[in-house]
Amino acid sequence: MSSEPTKTVLDKLLDYYGAVVALKDQSEESECPVQVEVREYRSETSLLIALTLLDLNEHNRPIPLSHRDQSIHPADAWMDAAKKLIEAAQKKPHKPIIIKTDALRIKLDETEDYLQKRDVLLEEYDNVLLRLGHEAGLLRQIQEVQAHMPYLSTENTIIVWRQAPEVSDVRTRDAWGNVKASVKTRQQSIFMFRQDKIYEKTGARYVESVYDVSQTTYAERWETPTSQAVEHVRALAKLGSVDVAHFNKGFGEDKIVENRPSENMLLINVSADKNQLVLMAAAIIAERLLSNKKNIFPEERNLVSILAAQLYAIRHDFGAYDRTVDDKVEAQLRARLPEERSGILEIARQMALDMTTRTELALEEEASNKKGGSRT
Repeated sequence: MSSEPTKTVLDKLLDYYGAVVALKDQSEESECPVQVEVREYRSETSLLIALTLLDLNEHNRPIPLSHRDQSIHPADAWMDAAKKLIEAAQKKPHKPIIIKTDALRIKLDETEDYLQKRDVLLEEYDNVLLRLGHEAGLLRQIQEVQAHMPYLSTENTIIVWRQAPEVSDVRTRDAWGNVKASVKTRQQSIFMFRQDKIYEKTGARYVESVYDVSQTTYAERWETPTSQAVEHVRALAKLGSVDVAHFNKGFGEDKIVENRPSENMLLINVSADKNQLVLMAAAIIAERLLSNKKNIFPEERNLVSILAAQLYAIRHDFGAYDRTVDDKVEAQLRARLPEERSGILEIARQMALDMTTRTELALEEEASNKKGGSRT
């Protein structure tokens, strides 16, 4: 850190470097209910740190810059705590995005014609589908990418993941330019299919080059996740037009979620593991939403529901790895043909995207209402 006044440093960091990796610390010295969010952005040659003050009285919402006045929120205590985390972050090994150099990459680099690249990508996609369900943990790796980029088709998710497993946000060079960012020099392309255009005569897909956010000058402004597990359950239940109630004290202590279709109700144990709570509630609501879908067989509904719920949970930081659940899901995928696996994953992705979009809007609206109400 420099010797500039605290607010100047803070403003610079917040204005230019949003967050990529989070580190947290609670300042015990400050009397104000403030938490420090320290986030780091690593490029090939530098480490950039962003600090955010979170108001614990406002559901961990970031404190506006206009309110970050020393008379309201003393800065010394949390700044000292932040410095310790910054020092720890600087000692961490640099982990840039890695585009794998393997047989797939060699083939892609050797084929200059984009039609040939398309064939290479399709072949690799088919290979992954064959492995899916047979290799433990493979599904989870794909879901980690899919949860962060649910707008990508399952096909594109898999071929992007195969080239660069750590991707989090891929866009074309022009798309990065639209947000006033540029691709750094000497960056390898990641190839995928265009999702908005095909060859008119043949119906074949175009192949395009994309780049991950870590390969660009863009550091996306990070928004603090403010919703608790129970809030997610309520938002999900609203999608399915279901009421939520808590188990009475002394009852249901060994349960997490109980679905009562006859009463149109979910009973939840608010003391249960938050990851399991969100996962199970999301699966129940997904299955309910899928019940009217004509493009899915009833026997596949449960599997799609679990897959969609897993994507939802991972995206919202409730996706703690559960080997038991994954074993069951992988076994069900293994029993199906590769093309069936592809269809199931795609329906689950679309369902997760729909659930995510609608609940995030509802949660944001609820948070805004709470914030507005607290000022009256």
